Amino acid sequence: DITAQKAAEAALRESETHLRTIVEQMPVAVYRLEPGASGRYSYISPRFTELTGLMLEGHVGDLEAYLARVHPDDVDTVRQGDAKAGQTCQPLDLEYRLRAHDGSWIWVHDRSTLTRDERGHPLAWHGVLLDISEKKSMEAALRESEMRFRLAFEGAGIGMSLTDPQRPVLLDVNPALCRLLGYTRDQLL
Repeated sequence: DITAQKAAEAALRESETHLRTIVEQMPVAVYRLEPGASGRYSYISPRFTELTGLMLEGHVGDLEAYLARVHPDDVDTVRQGDAKAGQTCQPLDLEYRLRAHDGSWIWVHDRSTLTRDERGHPLAWHGVLLDISEKKSMEAALRESEMRFRLAFEGAGIGMSLTDPQRPVLLDVNPALCRLLGYTRDQLL
């Protein structure tokens, strides 16, 4: 019956349109990478192009073109992660720096999973890239703040301690407090 086939085709087109609309509105870059040595992208979302500047057209839609945008200090990590994922068929899960379309360096979290056909043969790597630059900046700021606090705490000329607000336990003491009380840090903690 041709009517049922036409209805199924229309439903499929509508479903594909809904899915494409959802993917294109997501704040993550979505991609589909062919398995094996070819390493060609068969799908990239608009956010992927916006983030990386790479497109499917021409010769820029392959893994080598993408790797050329990876920070030189991270290329080996990405290549090793890709090789391991390809050999083990385990998901790829990496954080690394990438040259964005505007020329700046950004941090991305790259996660992809291999899909297979009904016989178990690899079909494609489906993945997402998430810009985690803000998270990395906050982590760096926290480390710097903790380092400044530690330097001030350890170098203070007056005795200081850190205590647990829930129970009367010393969590840390500085050298000045140890000298003042005549105990070692280990004895006080």
